[in-house]
Amino acid sequence: MYVSRPQEKFLQEALQGQMGILIHGQSGCGKTWLYKKVLEDSAIPTVAVNLSDAKSDASLLGALERAITFENRLKSFTKDERITRRVNVGVASLEHQALSMKDPPAEKDFYFFAKKISEYFHGRKYCIILDNSEQVISEPRIIADMCNMIMSLDDARFEGIEFQIVIVGVPAHIQHILSNFQYGETVKNRIIEIPEITGFERAELNELLNRGFEQKLGLKVLQKNTIYSEIEFYTLGVPQFVHSIALYASRAALSSDCLITSDTVKHATLRMLRDSIFKHYSTIESRVRKSNIDYRKYCAVLKIISNFDSGHFFVSSVINALRRDYLLNTFYDKDVYAIVRDLCEEPNPILRYDSNLENYTFNSPEVRLCMRVLISSEHPSGPSLIEMDGFRSKYERV
Repeated sequence: MYVSRPQEKFLQEALQGQMGILIHGQSGCGKTWLYKKVLEDSAIPTVAVNLSDAKSDASLLGALERAITFENRLKSFTKDERITRRVNVGVASLEHQALSMKDPPAEKDFYFFAKKISEYFHGRKYCIILDNSEQVISEPRIIADMCNMIMSLDDARFEGIEFQIVIVGVPAHIQHILSNFQYGETVKNRIIEIPEITGFERAELNELLNRGFEQKLGLKVLQKNTIYSEIEFYTLGVPQFVHSIALYASRAALSSDCLITSDTVKHATLRMLRDSIFKHYSTIESRVRKSNIDYRKYCAVLKIISNFDSGHFFVSSVINALRRDYLLNTFYDKDVYAIVRDLCEEPNPILRYDSNLENYTFNSPEVRLCMRVLISSEHPSGPSLIEMDGFRSKYERV
């Protein structure tokens, strides 16, 4: 079930031109849903390239060819050899005749593929989706290929081939990374950045839950405002988590009295934790136990950063929150910096430092959610879901 997002209009406007498009946001926040919905409504076919695939052989063009042919490995054919395939490319599914040439690899440049894709779609405008861009930010060759793709929009050879490059991924500073390469500033100026795709706003969350629970399934939600507040708190508003809790809660209600209660939501949250998030708890607990830093201070910092509205934060914000909420005279700034640095250490870092934005970011919304649910003290509207032996008792003394 899809709920309209405010970023849709920005993507629709960007698709009216020819510039590259950047769609970014934390994992699970609905980037893929959004671009597929907008492109489908606009009737624009796509070729979706998973950049994780490109990373395996450090070749963006190789990954593009595999996406076009929908094969697991490269193949070549003679000039008169035609193969009819059914290709599912992004939101488009069509029959086409793929004409592959037995050309030297050097001749299979981006123009070769752009022209072929245009032929597949009978000259219609199309988009090449470069998804999971966070997987290749440390791969210079792939980043250089991305720059060349975007620069091709100014190449006279591409006249008559109408397409756009859409870069999708977690990092918000991909433009800065691109700008470090040849013609980088030019590339940067040829990309339109869509506002960050974030978790649901409360109105969006309410709309989704109302449509799902009441309109579609005919369930009754008791103390709706309280329950929706609980779901918002325990999911961070991340669409992926909201859908998971709503699914488990709906199944439980449909098998009993068709009522969504606070207990229903709590059991659904526990189910979600066991299925997808609980693995992060051992990582968090291990950090605290192995650290030489006072565990009370460590847990206080974990509580503060997990309850921030955003997954990005500055250390100064943590220090200010600690002074406001704890009034700990012995909590020195150096302690906070030491804890945050420890959370960035390998293996299994919980945070990462963004040198471009000069702030810290959770490596995934899952670990942030785990921290919020398992470590945070009681939520204002109800008791915490899980009592943790040892760790929780220590935390309560902070």
